[in-house]
Amino acid sequence: MTTWADLFADIRQELQDTGATPRYSNQLLCVYAKDAIRDYSQWFPLTEMDIELVVDEDNSLKYPLPAGAIDIVNVQCPLGKFLSPRQIRPGETHASISEPLFFVTDGRAIYLNAAIEEGSEDTVFATYHSVHDVPVYGDIFPAEPVPPEWEAPVLTVSDADLELIKLYTIGKVQVQVRNAQSRLDRFKITAGSREDNPMILEVDDYMKRYDQGIAIRLRGGVIQLFRPQKYIRSKRYA
Repeated sequence: MTTWADLFADIRQELQDTGATPRYSNQLLCVYAKDAIRDYSQWFPLTEMDIELVVDEDNSLKYPLPAGAIDIVNVQCPLGKFLSPRQIRPGETHASISEPLFFVTDGRAIYLNAAIEEGSEDTVFATYHSVHDVPVYGDIFPAEPVPPEWEAPVLTVSDADLELIKLYTIGKVQVQVRNAQSRLDRFKITAGSREDNPMILEVDDYMKRYDQGIAIRLRGGVIQLFRPQKYIRSKRYA
């Protein structure tokens, strides 16, 4: 298991920023690493299985999704009975149904087609893709003295993909360096000035390697645009 502290130690090694007085603060690296986790999660999200949802107090059909949810995999009510996603079309009407069979989502909540009967023990469960865990700064770098019950938070990103998080974070650090460098007079974007900031290629290289790493891990796939049918041999008559 790789902790967030381990991640930042590796990033500092690659940035050659391991001195007693670091050039980049823990707060800055933490912000950029969180950005990396959120971007990575759009491609390889964390899957939360069979999470129980709580009904909204003001709407018996509405079940808010936990923070960080990206998209829905399935909805069950009760557990083991899968509801079907309903496609909303303008002008279309639906017959009234007294039990939950369908659901729709706006990305922040799930809405059932019917409320669960009062007194029923049925509960709504959802499996969904979510952003990987992003702890608050105080959990990663606790204030001194460190509480005895403190435990270093562990990354939910696969160890095989930690390189992507490091590439993105270092790329963001280099963007900051490039911006500071470009504020020098010789790199200002004005008539007759130089536009050959040497930091641009370095930053582009880190982000390009991140994008390439994402593409390699996504791999190829096939989107089927037709429905296969059984081949029926026609009869031949004399």
